Amino acid sequence: MAKGIRERLLEQAAKFRRWQETSYPGKTAQEIGGEWEIDYPAWEDVWDAFCHVLTDFKAGQAEERLLAEMIYLIARDNEGEGLI
Repeated sequence: MAKGIRERLLEQAAKFRRWQETSYPGKTAQEIGGEWEIDYPAWEDVWDAFCHVLTDFKAGQAEERLLAEMIYLIARDNEGEGLI
């Protein structure tokens, strides 16, 4: 069975955070600086999961954690602008 829409997006956000920690251990996004996010190799997976939330998820079902992760991903994708 395919993962739920919510779970797919949360999984993609977690994968991005793990990649950030592996690529830049112990540093915050502010400490890394620059356009480091565009090097993430799985943006297409993030965009796909994000689009499914926007098109197939009822807005009233989105709880604080999901919304926070969506905002985080939008902020991290500020250079690539795939979500915009």
